[in-house]
This record gives sequence, C-alpha cells and structure tokens, in this order.
Amino acid sequence: THQHLLRTMDTLADCAETMDKVLAGLLRPLIDQELSIVFYDLTTIRTEGGTELSGEVRRFGLSKDGGIVRQVMLGVVQTAEGLPIHHEVFAGNSGETTTLVPTIEKVLARYPIKRVVLVADRGLLSLDNLEAIRAIRVGDQPLEFILAVPARRYADFDTLLAEFHQQRCLSATEEVVGEVAWQGFRLIVAHRPDTASEQGQARDARIAALEA
Repeated sequence: THQHLLRTMDTLADCAETMDKVLAGLLRPLIDQELSIVFYDLTTIRTEGGTELSGEVRRFGLSKDGGIVRQVMLGVVQTAEGLPIHHEVFAGNSGETTTLVPTIEKVLARYPIKRVVLVADRGLLSLDNLEAIRAIRVGDQPLEFILAVPARRYADFDTLLAEFHQQRCLSATEEVVGEVAWQGFRLIVAHRPDTASEQGQARDARIAALEA
C-alpha cells in the first residue's frame, strides 16, 4: 500500500549513508581507475502538498521548467558511459554552484579515482565560482574541469581575443580553434564562419523587425 511504501522510504532514508557506501563498493569494479570524465547535472523536481515537516527539503525555488514552485533539487554524477555513480538531494532553494563542491568531494572520497575532468552545465561551473572549484584537490593534484563561457560574458574577453579575431577569424573559411592563457587557465576559442553568419543574419532580422 501507499502507507507501506512511505514507511519503507523512511527506513531507507535513515540508512542512506550506509547504503551509499555499500553501493559504492559494488560499483568500484565497474569504474575505470583512470576515470577521465564525470558529468554532474542538477535538476529540479516539483512537489505537491502543503504539509510542513521538520528538516523539510521541499522549498520554494526557481524551477528549470520556469516559475517559482515548491521543489527539491536532485544532483547526479555519472561516467562518460552514462553509469550513475552518486546522487544527492538538496533543498529546493539551493544555489546550483553550492551543490558542486560537497558532491564532488563525496565522489572522490568513495571511489579510488586517480584523475577527474569535471564537465557540468553553465549553471554549475561559472566564472563566478572558479576559485572554489580550483581549491578542490584530487590527491595532491588540482581538480581538472571544462567550463563553457556563457555568451553574456563574451565581452569580458574582447581585449584578450582581439589579435586572434583579427588574424584568424575575419578571413576564415572554415572552423578555426585557438588557445590563449587567461588568469592561469587555458582559454580555448573556436570560430565557425557559417555559424557566425547565421547568427549575424538572425540578429539583423530581429533588429529590423524592432525598427519597422
């Protein structure tokens, strides 16, 4: 019955830490010791009902489907092959970036991983939390990660990329890729003339529509 299911879930919740450790032990033989890439994603799960409980994780927050709803947040870590190796449930009003560090630290503590390259979406890895990410260690090495720069921050790199733009992008007829140093990081830049042309035409069309 539904009541039996709820009581079972309560029992499982009380043993969650122990269960996670047992499952980690069962998963270890399936994971490459030189695990090179892990993906971390955070999604929101809407909940119903108005009951307030002690230690409640259902909180009003911004849903990924849009709008403010009562929800919980679910973070999942998986290998490049799609094997989930860890998950965490957070309060529905948690900031996305605040969930990253504790989750990765638990994964590193439970699995004998020698090398990790973290890939996550732009809500999690951002230019605003670079120092917190840089502080994470894998053994005696810093955590490696790949971060996509959001379009709204492109202007921050105008001066840095001016030479690359002038020498390689303006005359390019096919995709060009370059690398420059930025604050101790490697900044990888790619330019596709066909994509740039399409985006430029779309932008001009929107401007023309507004001016009409």
